[in-house]
Amino acid sequence: MLLVAMFYNLLLLTVSLNAECVIQDGVELRQGPSKKAPVTWQVRKFFPVKKIAETKYWMKVIDMDKNKHWVQKGFLTKRYNCVIVKVSESRIKKEPDETSQDMFKESALKHETFKYIGSKKGWIRIKDVHGDTGWILYKDVWVD
Repeated sequence: MLLVAMFYNLLLLTVSLNAECVIQDGVELRQGPSKKAPVTWQVRKFFPVKKIAETKYWMKVIDMDKNKHWVQKGFLTKRYNCVIVKVSESRIKKEPDETSQDMFKESALKHETFKYIGSKKGWIRIKDVHGDTGWILYKDVWVD
């Protein structure tokens, strides 16, 4: 069982390293590689995307919903990893345990974004844009 848990955590870390992370709130994703291209989505800090192509200044990316966008490279980083809630809502816990106390009164909703801090036994330690940390179930987030 310990070997399975170690493999699971290693796999989780490997998967999470594939994403690029948006570095600030209000970044505009676009239909094409131009500031004049229509905006497809305005996203928050820690929004993860997967690179599928790039030009000198722009990156074509795919989000967890499999939608494709273009974003200026300067708004992305691989210095840290990010996750996004993929279910309608998920409880953030103080400890990596279903019976642990909730961190917040309200659940994290679909498309909420967090910085990835670490993982333990099917849980991911996260930090929000305000610096608060907690634990969320791995199965409730997209980490690619």
